[in-house]
Amino acid sequence: MTAPTKAPVPAPLPPAEFRCSDAAFERDEPMFGTASHVQRWLLVEQSGPFSGESVPAGRIGRAALGHLSRLARDVRARLVLIRRPPGVAPEDGVRAYYADVRPGWEGIATYLVPDESALAELSLEDPGWEPVTASMYLVCTHGKHDPCCAIRGRPVVAALAGELEPGRLWECSHVGGDRFAGNVVALPSGLYLGRVEPDEASGVVELIESGRVPVHYLRGRSCFIPSVQAAQHFARTKGGLSGLDGIDDLVPMSVQDSPHDGANAWTVTLATDAAPFSVTVRRATSAEPAQLTCHSTDEKFYPEFELVRLGD
Repeated sequence: MTAPTKAPVPAPLPPAEFRCSDAAFERDEPMFGTASHVQRWLLVEQSGPFSGESVPAGRIGRAALGHLSRLARDVRARLVLIRRPPGVAPEDGVRAYYADVRPGWEGIATYLVPDESALAELSLEDPGWEPVTASMYLVCTHGKHDPCCAIRGRPVVAALAGELEPGRLWECSHVGGDRFAGNVVALPSGLYLGRVEPDEASGVVELIESGRVPVHYLRGRSCFIPSVQAAQHFARTKGGLSGLDGIDDLVPMSVQDSPHDGANAWTVTLATDAAPFSVTVRRATSAEPAQLTCHSTDEKFYPEFELVRLGD
C-alpha cells in the first residue's frame, strides 16, 4: 500500500442529478475546520438499512433509541448507528462501542448485548464493557440522509473490507458534511477525513496506523473546536510545520478571542518541540451561497476559515 501524498480528486458522478459532493469540489470548498466537535462517541449496531433521520431509529425501536439518546446526552457523546459491511457475518447479539477521543484519554470499549431490546437498559457502568486495542474506522453510507454518502461511501467500504479485520470497519449513519463524501472517521484519534476515494482508502488508513495525519484529506480532529482545526491546518500548510503531521502534534495550548475586522477570530497557540507556535484565524462566510446537500431546496452561505496571522 502507498500512503497518499496529493490532494484528493473525486471521480465525477453521473451528471443526471445534482450531487452536493461534486458541487463542493467544483467550487473548491475547503474541508479544513469542518469536523464536528465530538469528544465522545456512542456507537450502536443496527441491522438493515438506515432510515432518513440523522440518527435513524430503524429497527432499534423508540424505547431503546430514547434511552440511548439520553445516555449519549448524559456523557456528552455523539450517538451514531453502525452496521457491518456486506459479507461480514453477524454475531449473536448487538454490538455497542463507547469511544473517548480527547488527547490523553483516547480509548474504545465494547459491549455485546443479547438483542436490540436490551439496548433500552445499556449502561456505561456495566462491568461487561471490554477494552478495544485496535483502531476503528467509520464510513458514512447514510444514503437516505444524502445520496452522496452512499454513492461515495460504499465503494470506500468495499476497498477497505479486505484490509481491516471484522470489527474494525463499520458503515455508519450521518456524521456531518455530506458534501465532503466519502467521509471517514477514525477512532480513537477522532480524525475526520473527507473526499476519500476507494483507490486511496488503504493508503489513508496506512498513514493513520503509522500515527500520521493524511493532511490533504483532513477535515479536522473532532476533539478540537473548528478554530483549532483550522489553526493546525494553516500551521502545517502555511507555517512551515508540514513535518509535524503526527496525530498528536500541534496540540492546542490556548485559544484566545482576537476579533479582526469586525469578525470572530481566534489566536490559537500550538505546542511544538521547539517553541509554541501561534496562528490567528478568522471565521468568514462563502462569497456566494450554494446548495449544500443533495436534498436541500435552497442555497446557503457556508462558513470558512481565513488565515489572519502566523506567529506573534
